Amino acid sequence: MSFVAGIVNVTGFLAIQELTTNVTGHFAQFIYELENLKFWKGTIYLLFILSFLLGSFCSSILILKFRETKRINVFVLPTLAEP
Repeated sequence: MSFVAGIVNVTGFLAIQELTTNVTGHFAQFIYELENLKFWKGTIYLLFILSFLLGSFCSSILILKFRETKRINVFVLPTLAEP
């Protein structure tokens, strides 16, 4: 999976000069903006990263909770919770 993510990053960057993936692309943009002393833009990318990680955490908690109760398919609620 990390190989595929790297290929997507490289292909997107070569095609449109922009990193195109969730965490890896946003983390690279975060570092780039901090390096160029654009702290406000860097903060926005950091918020993207934290939002992604929080969503992953919440989905995992919901899946674990419903796996124990076995009332519904464990993936229904996390999928419905996506915007």
